[in-house]
Amino acid sequence: MAFHALHGFISAARVMALRVAGFGTGRCMEHNAVTSMTEQRLRRRICSLALAALLISTQTADAVAQVGQATAPVQTNCIGRFLIDAPLVPAMQSAYIHAGKRITTRQLASRADFQQALATREAALRGGRHRAGDAMWVGGTYLDADAVVQTSWLSDSSRAGQLQELYVFDPLHHVMFLISAQTDATRRPAAIENLRALRPRIHYRDPAALPAGPGFCVDSGFIDGARINTEELTVALQVPGHAEARLSVMSRVVGRADVGLLQRAAALPSDTRPLRVGRRNVNGLEGEELLVRSGDRDGGGYRFLWEFQGEAESLQRPFLALQLSTEAAQAFATDEEALQVWDQLLGSLRLRQGAN
Repeated sequence: MAFHALHGFISAARVMALRVAGFGTGRCMEHNAVTSMTEQRLRRRICSLALAALLISTQTADAVAQVGQATAPVQTNCIGRFLIDAPLVPAMQSAYIHAGKRITTRQLASRADFQQALATREAALRGGRHRAGDAMWVGGTYLDADAVVQTSWLSDSSRAGQLQELYVFDPLHHVMFLISAQTDATRRPAAIENLRALRPRIHYRDPAALPAGPGFCVDSGFIDGARINTEELTVALQVPGHAEARLSVMSRVVGRADVGLLQRAAALPSDTRPLRVGRRNVNGLEGEELLVRSGDRDGGGYRFLWEFQGEAESLQRPFLALQLSTEAAQAFATDEEALQVWDQLLGSLRLRQGAN
């Protein structure tokens, strides 16, 4: 019981979700392109989008152990503006937010699939009813042959909130990007123009490729630019050779630094044994780590967490958290092996050269 309480306490997903929801001292960034809404309403809507993505990340992390990882090769992956030497979890959807917009990637077979995706979404929105009696569908905007914006009411009870969804298809690589943004109905033209400006900046990227220029990596994609904005990510990674271990990386640009990990974890459950606790510099990022083991070899497990609280409005030094966890101590042969694997993974987390 105490071990699961500890897991809930130090979980990076939970910490991030609480902060984004407004329970921590940190605030969401305010540099969203939709500037006519009041600051309070805009921040709340951006935070809601981020919270949804981060809550999904909890389910993603829990699924890592179900994937066969023992033979996964070590490789360098680009996540956001950072690199880490660990393979992504196959078929698991990462959460990326750029400029307050959620970015997801879908693998499609053809243009017909792209058109079918648009038609299916439109039909669903036209079939839904809004509080005023109209359909949830508001309208579509054709940007070019491979990009369409669909606008709908944010919910069936929305008075002003709307959702813009930009679908971008890459016919050469059979990949579709879905960019979701929220705005006020009175700002719909400005929101669509903002998406029109984003459209040429998002490109396909081979997942094994490491970009050289400024920009933000997403699943099979890359967004050009280094302008300060609301960037966030949650990614599930494999721990090669240790299928029972789960690993996740989280990052977000902050308005100000939050309370540090060690201050929050001043008291630990009685059956938890610290393996290493203290400050830890990772490639120039002065963070804090809390590495603990709980229970015996049969019923215990590991919870390793490192956090860097970030610097205000910095793409190079955002909030970062790396978490490794297991449900059983047998995931590693010894504590020393667990620490060695952790050190190797954590030490590989670094800013991509040229990212900013």
